[in-house]
This record gives sequence, structure tokens and C-alpha cells, in this order.
Amino acid sequence: MRWSWVGLVVGVLASASCVGTASRVPVTPESSGARASKDAPLKVPLKIVARDVEGQPLSDVIFFARPARENSSLARHNSVVVGITDPGGTGQFRLPPGWYIVRARAPGYQSFVDTDVRLGRDHPATVTMTLQPGGTVSGFVVDDFGAPVVDAQLSWVPEDETAPRLTEVSDKDARFQFEGVGQGRAS
Repeated sequence: MRWSWVGLVVGVLASASCVGTASRVPVTPESSGARASKDAPLKVPLKIVARDVEGQPLSDVIFFARPARENSSLARHNSVVVGITDPGGTGQFRLPPGWYIVRARAPGYQSFVDTDVRLGRDHPATVTMTLQPGGTVSGFVVDDFGAPVVDAQLSWVPEDETAPRLTEVSDKDARFQFEGVGQGRAS
């Protein structure tokens, strides 16, 4: 018998021995007999660690988290979660598993943003941020004739691509203030 016939015979026998064992029903946790645990968390921890450039903990850093996807159930409820770091420079959220944007700000430091924070059901995450020294830029908006411009949309776009972009709207007196701008040039 040729080797190609041997391979064909073995292949046919192998597939014949598997007949009846394959299921055409997709396996789900319910069909497999697995049950959700009452102890399974609906929310998982997201730890925040804030340090300065020397590695010292920063307390009183205000941090925010919001869903990264506009169509998520949390985003539809306009849910932004806010926290503050303790004297050890740490803070924590408990959030449903998902994809989040985390922002932070502290007086005297550049703002921080992480647009790709992902929490899994069994995988908590930690966002460690090193806040750079920063400052404030303020002023007022006028048109070509010197008249104040109310509700002007302003953006701070730093040359450093790793630094966050900031947006502001001029107030009723045409004033604006960018807090947490990094050192260096911007446009």
C-alpha cells in the first residue's frame, strides 16, 4: 500500500472515531454548567499613584475617570468619577470593567492624562503618574477692534507631544485661565 493511501485511511478512521462527539451547540458558561460566583466583583479597583519628578508622593491630586467609549453605559449616564490622592500619593476607584480615560491635576503641576486604561473583570489596573512642574496661563480674549469675546473656545497645544492638550472657554468677562500647563512652548 502506498504511503498516501495509508494517510487517507488514517484520516478517515480518525474522523470516524470523532463522529458523535462534536457538538454544534456553542458552549456558553450556562451550557457548560459553570455558574457566576456571588463573590465575582461587579466593579474592579483602579489604583492611582501620583509622584513628583523626584519620586516623592503627591497628596491632594484630583483625578477623574470617564469611559473612553462614548457609547458605553457609563458614558450615556454622563458619569465621571472623581477622587483625590492621600498623603501617600495614592487613591483608588472601583469601576465596572471597561476602557477609561484618566485625568489628574494638582496646583503647581502639569496636568496628566492617560487615554488607554483598561480594567478587566479579574484584572485591576494601576495608573502611575509622574507630575511635572507646571503653571498657569491666563488672559482675556478680544477681537480685532478690542471688544471682549465671550464664550471663545481656546486650546493649549504644547510642543511636547506627551503633555496633555487643554481647552477652556472665555467667561462672561472674556477671561480665561489654563491651569496645569507644562513648561515649554505651546500654540
